[in-house]
Amino acid sequence: MPSAAGFDKPNCRNIRQGLPIHAMVVGTRFSTGYSNSTMNESRPKIRIRERLLGAFVCFQLLAIPIGSYIKLVPVRVPEHHGEINGDLQLSLPPEKWISAREPMQTIFDSVAWVSSRWGELTGQAQCWALFASFGKKAAFPVVELHWTEESSIPSVKLKTHFEPDDPCRYFYPPEPSCRLYNYEYRTCIFYWVASPAQFDDQEDYRKHAIDCVRDMHRSVGTFLRWRTEKYLKEHPGTPHPNRIVLIARVLPNPAPGTSRLSRPPAYEIPVAQWLPHRVNESQQLAIDAWDPVNHSFVRLEKRSSP
Repeated sequence: MPSAAGFDKPNCRNIRQGLPIHAMVVGTRFSTGYSNSTMNESRPKIRIRERLLGAFVCFQLLAIPIGSYIKLVPVRVPEHHGEINGDLQLSLPPEKWISAREPMQTIFDSVAWVSSRWGELTGQAQCWALFASFGKKAAFPVVELHWTEESSIPSVKLKTHFEPDDPCRYFYPPEPSCRLYNYEYRTCIFYWVASPAQFDDQEDYRKHAIDCVRDMHRSVGTFLRWRTEKYLKEHPGTPHPNRIVLIARVLPNPAPGTSRLSRPPAYEIPVAQWLPHRVNESQQLAIDAWDPVNHSFVRLEKRSSP
C-alpha cells in the first residue's frame, strides 16, 4: 500500500545498510502515475549541431598541439617560391627523400600537409617562434621617388612611420596597425635576417637576394604603388615619378655589453625598383631586383613553374 506521501514505504533493512534514498525509490510507484518512462521522454535530446560542435572542439584539441609539434619534424615538401607565408616547417633535404624511413615518413608528410592546409583555411597557422634568438639589427622600408631631370623636382624619401627618429630614445604608443607593420617589414626582410657571412660565397648571397624579390614581386609592387599614390594625393599637382626605389634602412644593434647609446650608424641597401612608364615583355616582371654583389639593378624573368 502506498504511504500518505505517495511512495511505498522504504525497506528498513535497506536503510540500515546505508543505501541512498534515490536507490530505494527507483522503480517505486507514484500516486500521481508519473512513471520512469515519462521521465526519460522529458530529457532533452542532443541535436546534430551540438554533436558537430563537440566533434569540432575535440578535433581542435588535437589539431593545435599536433600542428605545433609537426613543425619540428623534417618532412618532404617542395621548395617554396612565392610570397613569404611564415611557415616554420622543417623540410627534409631532397637528397634524403629516397632514404627516408617508411611508412612513418609518409605519415609525417601527410600530417604536415593537412596541418598547413587547415591552418590556411581557418586562419590559425601554427607559426611559433617564441624562443627565437635575439636579432642583431632591424630594417625598415624606405620608398624613394625620382623624377626626370627636366622636371627639376628633387627626389623624395618616404620613411615608414614605424621607424623612430632616434632609435636610442623613443616611445611608440600602441595603435591598431599590426597588419600594416607586418606587411611593410616583409618587403625588406632579406636584408634584416641575412648577411653575406651566412652564405657559402658571394654568388649564393646574390642569388638569394634576387630570388627573394622575384618571389615577392607582387607585394613589393603593390607596396610601392600604394606609397606613391598616397604621396601624390597629399601633394596635388605633382607629376607621377618615373622611378620608384625600395630601400632597406638597416639599424644595427649595439654590441653586447655596451651602452644602448653606442648604436652603430644606420645604412641603406637598395632592394628593388619600379619604372612605371617602362613597357615590359610578357615574361618580364615590372619589378627589378638589386644585385648586392655587382651593385646594380637587374631585370627579372617570371618563373617557369610555381
